[in-house]
Amino acid sequence: KYNQVIFVGADNTKESIMAAAIMQNIAKDYPVKIVSRGLVVLFPEPINPKVLSVLEAHKLTVLKKYSDPFDPSEVTSSTLILTMRETQLTKVKNMVGDKCDCFNVMDYAGKGGDFVISSVDDVKYAEAFEVLDLWIKVLTGKIFEIAPAAEEKTEKQVLEDTEAVKQALTEEYLQVIEKTAARREAAKVEESEYKKLYKEILEKNSKKQGEE
Repeated sequence: KYNQVIFVGADNTKESIMAAAIMQNIAKDYPVKIVSRGLVVLFPEPINPKVLSVLEAHKLTVLKKYSDPFDPSEVTSSTLILTMRETQLTKVKNMVGDKCDCFNVMDYAGKGGDFVISSVDDVKYAEAFEVLDLWIKVLTGKIFEIAPAAEEKTEKQVLEDTEAVKQALTEEYLQVIEKTAARREAAKVEESEYKKLYKEILEKNSKKQGEE
């Protein structure tokens, strides 16, 4: 249905770059052009270095070095436009009309809301990638009808597995506590018996000394 997917962000240096890189990797065997653009690009800006670092850590590459402005002239009826925010979707629709399909990324994936990286913290960028990676995989499966790999899990499955692990760890922890408590109790008894025997020996020695 689509031969081109355009991810549209604000300045095309962060979220849209990351989204396009993830989809390019998933759909690399499909004859589709996947690019990213920005609605507010007055001049070419370098791609955010934190984004490049996160993508590199996951062995993903960006096919360009600078941001590109969104240009309605490159849109065809076989183009799918995915914006990172709801407000951007409204602007894009005003620019292209009914020329092609336009959706917000999170809405199309079934999550809803905006995807925005507002922090400058490296950890937040890494966390943002994990979230976006999950939802891009979901919507890529919808777009290209790609069946998820056996090892792929939905967010719900991940949460369920996490809870199961927590439960198992809790139960194991309780068992350890019970065993430890039992050992300590046994140690107390042994210590008590030892002290009792020690006292008996002292008493016997004391009596012998008295008799002598």
